[in-house]
Amino acid sequence: MGLTQEELAEKVGISRAYMGYIEQGRYSASLETQNEGWVISSSEWDKLMSHHLPSVGLTQSESADAKDYLETIVPSSPYYLISIKLNSQKYPITISPRPDTFLHYQIIVKPIDKPISVSSPSKFSPKREGFTAVMWEEKIIH
Repeated sequence: MGLTQEELAEKVGISRAYMGYIEQGRYSASLETQNEGWVISSSEWDKLMSHHLPSVGLTQSESADAKDYLETIVPSSPYYLISIKLNSQKYPITISPRPDTFLHYQIIVKPIDKPISVSSPSKFSPKREGFTAVMWEEKIIH
């Protein structure tokens, strides 16, 4: 195929590190399907952060951080399909001190040309106890 690990990771919309974990057998690759989420116009980023992300358990501060970062990497498009899921797989990360709660979110963004119909995601609010570490990763699907 002639692609570097970084080029392949970019084509499938994952980080190079995540691609490495798949190659090492730490994670299994799966085809992402987005049958639920939010369709927002490019002018609705603030709505996403102030309403939708907190509805799945992110704090206002965590939502704002995600918004600021996503704005720098998401390609320009008239609309976006946004899906968020809580990843239950163990992630090879060491945090000191060890958190009482570890939440790993996956934010999937697909630029689209026009609005489409998808189911609204179920609201969920994961339980946070004591020191909570939150990690989120993005996947941009082209």
